[in-house]
Amino acid sequence: MSYVRKALAGLFIAAIPLFLIASNVRWAFNTAGIYELGFTRHNVAATTGLSDDQLSRAAVQIRDYFNSDEEDLHIPVDFGSGPQELFNATETEHMGDVKELVSNTYRVQEGAFLFLFLFISLGFLLKGSEFTGIVRRLLTYGSAATVVLVLAVGLVSLVAFGPLFTLFHEVIFANDFWKLDPRTSFLVRMFPFNFWLETTIILALASVAEAGAIVGLMTAIRWWHQWRRRVAQSRVPRYV
Repeated sequence: MSYVRKALAGLFIAAIPLFLIASNVRWAFNTAGIYELGFTRHNVAATTGLSDDQLSRAAVQIRDYFNSDEEDLHIPVDFGSGPQELFNATETEHMGDVKELVSNTYRVQEGAFLFLFLFISLGFLLKGSEFTGIVRRLLTYGSAATVVLVLAVGLVSLVAFGPLFTLFHEVIFANDFWKLDPRTSFLVRMFPFNFWLETTIILALASVAEAGAIVGLMTAIRWWHQWRRRVAQSRVPRYV
């Protein structure tokens, strides 16, 4: 039984970074403002010839596509000679692969949340108030693991983001649709390399901040409980 408890505790600790990171990735893919910030920072209007309004509409359509049942992404854009598809066939195929990756990320986030919720609920159901200290320690360990993991990957990314970015695509995608020519690809010009680097940094900072907040909260709760115990002990009558 002790092995089962240890295994469940280990899964709980591992689920915390999975949940935090996947939640932040989900937030980023569903926040059109992140797309628009990248468009502005990297002067995408100039590199693509699209207006800010066209780029904003495209960001919303991409976001909605990731959350829809549509198989292919269609973004009609008028370049002056009538509407035409913004992305070519290869880019559309790649966006379908990205959509599948995004959907899998959603499932990871939801699965991690469900496991954490059930673990905590059953823990309190079976052990009552004595489970408070256990879950507090596990939350602290999981959050600390998140900080260590994110900082380690972040440091490596700062010196070798390019190779990591390429390796990620080679491992995740089973085809070469992601190998697009920046001279002709609207997708690459809308989302250049530095867009992904900066977004990764934002997600890393958000994950570290959230994990740090959990550690701070758990530490404050532990100190509060210790303070209450000291106060209660000081009020106990002492007889000589």
